[in-house]
Amino acid sequence: MRETARYGLRPHPADGGERRAVLLVDGDEAGTVPGAVLEAQYQAGPEALLFLSHDIPFEEQLDILLLDAAARPLERVSLYGAYATGSFRPLALTGPDALSFRFFGGPPWQVRILPRARWRRPFSDPHGVHRARRFSTRIEVRPLAAPSQDASP
Repeated sequence: MRETARYGLRPHPADGGERRAVLLVDGDEAGTVPGAVLEAQYQAGPEALLFLSHDIPFEEQLDILLLDAAARPLERVSLYGAYATGSFRPLALTGPDALSFRFFGGPPWQVRILPRARWRRPFSDPHGVHRARRFSTRIEVRPLAAPSQDASP
């Protein structure tokens, strides 16, 4: 996985629903995506991983989109909570298919692109992680363990 600069956003007229933007790939329109701000973008082989926020103070949402080589969405995972604030900050690439980031307060998160769809149990994601009810996934999102605070001298 590596950072890229192929993707961009252009505001999409609000229709009263979820904030959306026009996705640009190398300057050309490729459809609409959820969100208003493109926080980060990574290329993972022929696929891309986009991090988009909605620019809503005091109730921010982060959408993680996996796109195929033609910029079509393969999967979407969202991080949000009622009245929860969040600010996206990438931390580090943690492998050829994974990276860590911060969004909510607390420990950092890790996202990993799986090479092929894996079975998943609905409602098995960590608190704050939301996705469509499906039995398979290509995006694994989990909080990383907070460093232990040893009370010994």
